Amino acid sequence: MTNAREFDPAMEVLCTIPVAPSSVLLKDLVKTLGLESQKSLRKMLVELSREFPGVRVTNDENGRGRAVSISITHWNETYKAADVYWKKVHGE
Repeated sequence: MTNAREFDPAMEVLCTIPVAPSSVLLKDLVKTLGLESQKSLRKMLVELSREFPGVRVTNDENGRGRAVSISITHWNETYKAADVYWKKVHGE
């Protein structure tokens, strides 16, 4: 059961971002999450990177486009925040 009052689209995105060296392409996130565009995703990533400095958007190493990951040095605090959010909203 989802707690609609606490739902935050940017935090939902944060919960899908892997720790580096893994990454996810922005175009894949847009498709998977059903977002309107990469522009709306980029706005959320800017917001997230202000709060969580480990959120990084880079060029995919295989040249497939822009990708996002969380740096290993910031993984623990970012994971904890995502976990608290997920449990509050999704109750799992």
